Amino acid sequence: MHHVPRREFIVQGSAALASLAFLHSRFAHAFPSRAGETVIPWLDQPPPNPVPAVIQNQLVWEDMDSWVTPNDK
Repeated sequence: MHHVPRREFIVQGSAALASLAFLHSRFAHAFPSRAGETVIPWLDQPPPNPVPAVIQNQLVWEDMDSWVTPNDK
């Protein structure tokens, strides 16, 4: 059996896991979409905010243009 030092194993294993995570996340993003594709709206949209005085800052997902939620939301 080939002997691999523990540090070398940790460094190489970490690099391999990082590269796999990078490649997987690169292909998992839904946006930007490919040319010619259209976004299909959800059929089960929730109703508008019934009590705006109580729920004052409800996030509207369709208005989001980033994966990061803004601080003021």
